Amino acid sequence: EHDAERDPDATPAAPGGTGFSFEEAVAFTQPDAGYTGFPAVIRFRAPMPVRPSAAVTLQTPSLRIGGRPGVILDFGTMGADPCLTLAGSDQQLVGLELAGCDGALVQLAASGARLLDVHARGATGTGVDVVANQCRLGPGLIVEGMGAHGIHLGKSDGTLILGTVI
Repeated sequence: EHDAERDPDATPAAPGGTGFSFEEAVAFTQPDAGYTGFPAVIRFRAPMPVRPSAAVTLQTPSLRIGGRPGVILDFGTMGADPCLTLAGSDQQLVGLELAGCDGALVQLAASGARLLDVHARGATGTGVDVVANQCRLGPGLIVEGMGAHGIHLGKSDGTLILGTVI
């Protein structure tokens, strides 16, 4: 289990604490932190549940988060809406399971966002909220057990949905 950890000024070379957490990796790759190694990639070495302590907004353009079987971003009963926001252009989530959230689970808020081989489940609100153009859902996107819409297409001109199960 990898709960939230936020060591000040953590880097991949000097993570501190119990290692480089998901929240530390996100903070390290944000443009306001001075990250210049584009494109940024966050990967998980092993299957694990990850429980962010707050809503996550990804701002870095072209950021890619790559999971593997057993990697679960679990927002539990977090009251955020949305719990995870892809706010930088051309971001990708690949091979992750997203769970929980008392609002929208994931919002695609910048053009070119992609969800590939993602399993989204168990939010009380909308599973995937698309509010940007030219996004791509699938292949391999599974959205199930949502309290509201599985997928909501707001501003979504040019969005492509392939191989998706709702």
